[in-house]
Amino acid sequence: MSSSFGALGAAFDALEDVCLLLTLGGAGAAFPVLATIFAACKFILLATAILYLLAGLAMCLGNRGPAAQAS
Repeated sequence: MSSSFGALGAAFDALEDVCLLLTLGGAGAAFPVLATIFAACKFILLATAILYLLAGLAMCLGNRGPAAQAS
């Protein structure tokens, strides 16, 4: 599940960029709001992926501790 967070984050980043480009072109007032929403989603996914990686690292390091002392 978390492996798709990177792809989803990239998709939200692309949508944010499109909204910002449309805003610069004067397309409408809704696009800055949409860009903000897409950016927030992107950063939530990024934070979740980082926390997932840190939890995995902590579990790996936690499993190494007692085994190293038993040797």
